[in-house]
Amino acid sequence: MLKTYSPESILEMNPDSKVWVYVAKQPIAEPLFGDILTLGNSFVKDWAAHGTELDARFSILNNQVIVLAVDQSNQQATGCSIDSSVQFIKQLDQKYQLDLFERMRVLHKSDSGDIQTAHLQKLNGELKQNTLVFDHLADTVGSLKTAWKTASDTWVARFI
Repeated sequence: MLKTYSPESILEMNPDSKVWVYVAKQPIAEPLFGDILTLGNSFVKDWAAHGTELDARFSILNNQVIVLAVDQSNQQATGCSIDSSVQFIKQLDQKYQLDLFERMRVLHKSDSGDIQTAHLQKLNGELKQNTLVFDHLADTVGSLKTAWKTASDTWVARFI
């Protein structure tokens, strides 16, 4: 049976679990959402390091953020296993044209609370120091849980 993980299951993992975060250029449409989730769950089900299964999860947060997570307390993700995850993400990126490797994109919440996307080189005053932004540089489950921060508390501050 295919393991399916909700966003909550990633957040319930060991807080020290390693995460890789990828932000799509726009929210993932409903017909694609299920396909991507199925492919991601299939990938993590078979993901291994030196033949040892990784305790891994795949999820889509906020309909736009793809997250891979690994609890490395029993088995570390190694160079080859990390390379295979990047290859998998590249395949998703190409197949669904998600533009996941654009690191200058930032998700932020508007005054009304809607999640919006902006490119840091094209802000035009769109963000303020107190704007809530999603810090996609989170590298552990613990930091992912608090990824929504004011822009002044993130790397985004230097672009405002």
